[in-house]
Amino acid sequence: MIDANNNSVDIQSSTNFQIFDNLLDGVIVYELIRDAFKVVNLRIKYINNTSVINEFISCENAIGKTITELYDNDTLFLHLKMANDIIKSGENRKFKAYFKPLDKYYSVSTYLSDHNTLVTISTDITEKEKMEEKLQKQADLLDLTRDAIIVRDMGDRIIFWNHGAEERYGWMREEAYGKVAHNLLKTEFLEPLTQIFNQLFQRGHWEGEVTHTRRDGKKIVVLSRWELQKNENNEPTGYMEINTDITKRKKMEKAIKEFGASQSKIAKELESARNNLEKQVKERTAELEEAYNALKRKAFVASQNARALKESEEKFRETLKQLSDGIIITDEHGNIIECNNAFNQITGFKKENIMGKSIWDVQYKLIPEEERTHKLYIGIKSKINQLLKSKNMLNRNQPEDIKIQRYDGKHRFLQTITFPIKTEKGVIIGSFNRDITERKESEKALNDSEKQLRMITNNMIDMVSQTDMCGVIRYVSPSGKILLGYEPEELIGTSIFDYVHPDNLEEIKSIIEISFIEMKPGRVEVQFRHADGHYIWLEIAGTIFFDEKQLVKGAVFGSRDISERKKAEEQIKRQYSVLNGINRIFRESLTSETEEEVADVGLNVAEKLTGSEMGFIAELTDNEQLNNVIVSSSAKKLYKVPSSKIHKSIKSIKINSYLMRVLKEEKPQIVNNFDLSNYEKWLPEKHPLVNSFLCVPLKQGDKVIGLIVLANKKENYNLKDLEVMESLSIAIVEALMGFKSKNKLKRYKNRLEVTIGDLKRSNEELQRFAYVASHDLQEPLRTIASFTQLLERRYKGKFDADADEFMMYTIEAALRMKEQIKGLLEYSRISTKENKFLHVNSEFILNQAIANLKFAIKENNAEITYDSLPIVLCDAGQLQRIFQNLISNAIKFKKENLYPKIHISAKKDDENREYIFSVLDNGIGIEKQYMKRIFIIFQRLHTMEEYHGTGIGLSIVKRIIERHGGRIWVESELGKGSVFNFTIPYSK
Repeated sequence: MIDANNNSVDIQSSTNFQIFDNLLDGVIVYELIRDAFKVVNLRIKYINNTSVINEFISCENAIGKTITELYDNDTLFLHLKMANDIIKSGENRKFKAYFKPLDKYYSVSTYLSDHNTLVTISTDITEKEKMEEKLQKQADLLDLTRDAIIVRDMGDRIIFWNHGAEERYGWMREEAYGKVAHNLLKTEFLEPLTQIFNQLFQRGHWEGEVTHTRRDGKKIVVLSRWELQKNENNEPTGYMEINTDITKRKKMEKAIKEFGASQSKIAKELESARNNLEKQVKERTAELEEAYNALKRKAFVASQNARALKESEEKFRETLKQLSDGIIITDEHGNIIECNNAFNQITGFKKENIMGKSIWDVQYKLIPEEERTHKLYIGIKSKINQLLKSKNMLNRNQPEDIKIQRYDGKHRFLQTITFPIKTEKGVIIGSFNRDITERKESEKALNDSEKQLRMITNNMIDMVSQTDMCGVIRYVSPSGKILLGYEPEELIGTSIFDYVHPDNLEEIKSIIEISFIEMKPGRVEVQFRHADGHYIWLEIAGTIFFDEKQLVKGAVFGSRDISERKKAEEQIKRQYSVLNGINRIFRESLTSETEEEVADVGLNVAEKLTGSEMGFIAELTDNEQLNNVIVSSSAKKLYKVPSSKIHKSIKSIKINSYLMRVLKEEKPQIVNNFDLSNYEKWLPEKHPLVNSFLCVPLKQGDKVIGLIVLANKKENYNLKDLEVMESLSIAIVEALMGFKSKNKLKRYKNRLEVTIGDLKRSNEELQRFAYVASHDLQEPLRTIASFTQLLERRYKGKFDADADEFMMYTIEAALRMKEQIKGLLEYSRISTKENKFLHVNSEFILNQAIANLKFAIKENNAEITYDSLPIVLCDAGQLQRIFQNLISNAIKFKKENLYPKIHISAKKDDENREYIFSVLDNGIGIEKQYMKRIFIIFQRLHTMEEYHGTGIGLSIVKRIIERHGGRIWVESELGKGSVFNFTIPYSK
């Protein structure tokens, strides 16, 4: 080393030892013990006073011992692994170690000083680790609450978004971070936003109701509480927002207002809760201040007596380089003669810019510019001079936590200590400077987190509580008063199991026991006793928490009142049972053989849902007597008369005042604790005992047509039973009416089947008649035509011209009639000579039809084109006849001086599951009024002189298509051609 005058400074011996003995970090020098392949042990050559080993063995006793004699297995393995890794890679290493005997965490830097020497420098990071652990626990606690907690920076961008916000709004925290809160949630305020911010900056907080829009578009009303966040300089840094969903509460405000008399009491309770909150905040603040002072006192441990290092100047310099703390050393005049790399990195000052400078100048330049004063400079210089003149080497400045300004203008926090070192030339100064910015930030984060947590728990609607492993309550948030009616002090020290409903006690004990064994959080719904004695339903979410030794300490619970939800669930369950009952009534009514079976199903459902012992249904006569009485199967077992006499017994019941009221008011009637003194006045002899009953009118439309009566519920009938029966009575009436209608429909169906059978037989007889008639008429027609043609050949020209003309008319008429009879015969055979439907290629069938018409096509120069056609399920011969008739018609009805052009196509109609075929031509077209007529048998639009034919071709096509389950229609315009469309289903 050199001083400010470039003179050599020898601090190798006792000076170096004093420096290392004043280090805050623990330094240990090991000798490597090897076998043929690797390091197998480490022997201690030197340790300083702050080394972890000094906690359980003195420096003198530690020297010469190996780590196998001192360390536990985990620490032993870690050191040996690091030593071998460094030898193998040639690079320095850094790792984190937990020293179990002292319950402390250390950051350990390791490097090789020479081939046979390993140096470790250990920094105690226990406070940082535990602080981070505490922060994580607090973050987990924030996620435990159901309320949405949002932290925003001064630009309204989201920087924290808890699990409650994810559940409440639908966005995950990764999606929400960086978004402008009011834009994301489409916030609707009841007052101007500028007015809200004015109040927030004046008072530090704001509370009010706002409307937010969830990710799914649903709007919710929340009670929003904002708290202004500030830094240590009292400058605003952002806002914390706690949002509680009060949508359901807003819907119930009208009902709440009716309880105006209780508002005064609620206000007093809220005032009491607020006063209790302020008291807890003051107490917690005092606790935090005391803890902070204790932390400051313990932040720096005084170094112990020095012991000299026996290492060279080169090893000393290498050690300085490896230290994470900044070190500067002066000469006896206070001028800096040495500083390590860590000091340059921490402060941003280059080594050449501070070497030779006075230490007080450098320390003064580290003070933030706005805080520098001449008085402060004089104070720093005075302290250094006092140390330089000190004769007591144990005299030193106390460790200080200071805020510095780096050379680049950035601010950091240092813990610094300055101390004198005695040398042969006099006293010099050593200064250690540890960067504690991360610790300071962690402390600030911890304080902010504790403030947020305290504010959240004090403002939450949900209750937060803490118990030990035995279930004894150790903490309850102020909201416990609102939720359960107890003051927190009343609950603390008592067992949580004292308040659980007996029905849930064993279950909750089992769940908590399993949670502690499996170390997993749990969620449970349980009935909890309120201060006024009634039970409310709570949904409790719990998580296990640990002490600093990672041992289970207890559990933290978040509790929410779900009584209204449980009522709704009970209502839904009851409605579900009613719907199942209605479904059973309608389902079994479809297979019932008699009206009595339908009614018995309805009565059984009603008895089961209401817990009744018996019941009956009866129609009401015009003179107010019971008729057509149907008794439930369970009621029959209670009668003391034969089954055949039960109906007669009930029919004899006279309508007394109870039932009369039901009929007159057309409203249900509940009678509990039935007056037995009137028992014999309206019930027949040997009728089962009745102690309570429920009577509901049966209505068809607005008319009362009967009654359903249920009796003898073990507990009293109530409004829930009434709601059930009002729903069931409608279903029972519909089922009975449906059964009667079904019977009528069955009779109509039988008659219809008889009629259809008659029509079928008649149709078959007509078909046979048409076939026989058309077949038998051909023979006399052939005779008439033959003999008339014979007369024409022999006597044509021998009679007058009229006779020749008469013979020609007779022959033509006979031939026409022959063609018509032939067509009629073919028409009648469409249904009588059916072929089996097969899957065929319609394009192949079309080509067969075209081949049959080749002479007509060639004669008329017709052009036939077609698209790719599908495979269809049909009678192949009849499909060919359809194509043939439609193409021949298109050729026949062509325009003069224009060659026929015909195009066939098909398309798939998935909606109707059918193929649509189209035959397009450029012929003469058809007028609109004739488009249906052309499909009627023997209907012609032209004379025989214009177009030859019988008028039966399209009728045959139509009948074939109908046999296939399809339909046919034409689209046309006179003079512009026609399109004949027909369909064939995918399957018959």
